[in-house]
Amino acid sequence: VTFTLIMDWITLIFWTGDIGVSFVSGFYKNGELVMNLRSIAINYLMSWFLVDLIVVVPDWVTSITASDQAVSQNMKMLRAFRALRILRLLRLLKLQRLVNIAYDFISSEYAFIMIGMLRLVVFIIVLNHVIACGWFLTGKFAVDTGMERSWLLDTVNGDMLAEPKLY
Repeated sequence: VTFTLIMDWITLIFWTGDIGVSFVSGFYKNGELVMNLRSIAINYLMSWFLVDLIVVVPDWVTSITASDQAVSQNMKMLRAFRALRILRLLRLLKLQRLVNIAYDFISSEYAFIMIGMLRLVVFIIVLNHVIACGWFLTGKFAVDTGMERSWLLDTVNGDMLAEPKLY
C-alpha cells in the first residue's frame, strides 16, 4: 500500500465526514447564531452542498472502481471524473471563510505580521511547486512526442519515468 493511496482514502473520508458535520454546524445570520437543525440543513443545501457533492462523488466512484481492474477497464468514462478533482480547489473558499473568522480573534499586530509572513512563505512554496510541475510536464511532453533526449531520461538517478515516484 502506497503513501498516496492511504492519503487519498484519508482525505476522501475526511471530506465525506465534512458533509455530515456541515448538516449540524450552526451558522450566523444577521449577526445571530442559528442552531436550528432544519435551518442549518436548508442553509447548507442552498450553499455548499452541491459543491461538496460534485467534489466527493467522483472521488468515491474512482476510488471504488480503481480497486477492481475489470470494472475500471470497462468504464473508461470514469477517467473523465478524475478531471473533476480540480474542483477540490473550491474547498479553499470554505477555508478562506475560516481564516477570516480566525483573524477576528487576533488582536496583536505582531501576530498579524507573522501570519502575513507565513502566508507569503506558503504562497512561494506553492508557486515553486506549480513551476516544478510545469517543467516536469515540459520534459514529459518531450518524451511523449518522441524527442531523443529529455532531462527526465538523462538524470544522475537514471530514468525518471521508469518507475512510479511521488511528485
